[in-house]
Amino acid sequence: PQSNRGVDLHYTLGANSALVLEHARSDGPGFAFNSSLNGGLDIALNSATQSTTAAATRAEATIDLADLGRHKPGFVNLSYGKTGAGFAAPTQKLDTGQTAKELNSEIEISDRHS
Repeated sequence: PQSNRGVDLHYTLGANSALVLEHARSDGPGFAFNSSLNGGLDIALNSATQSTTAAATRAEATIDLADLGRHKPGFVNLSYGKTGAGFAAPTQKLDTGQTAKELNSEIEISDRHS
């Protein structure tokens, strides 16, 4: 048997600012699914993995500086994701663990006058 559980939390801090936390866990053999590496000409059946348990977690914080009372445009976005080896979902299965970290920002520092 295959089972999947997850939670998705979204907390709004302002008009364009939010905190997001997602966590999912899969137990049991992975799903088998079809895939193609050459644009659909050759279809390969990826068999299910052996019985395993794995989890995936994603956290993201986006802060719009206008929500903090700043009158110039700008934002800061920080995201983190970790998926364990063996994690399976209806459209994917991962044989190795993956971790992703990302920081994005756009901040106007000063005004220029001619």
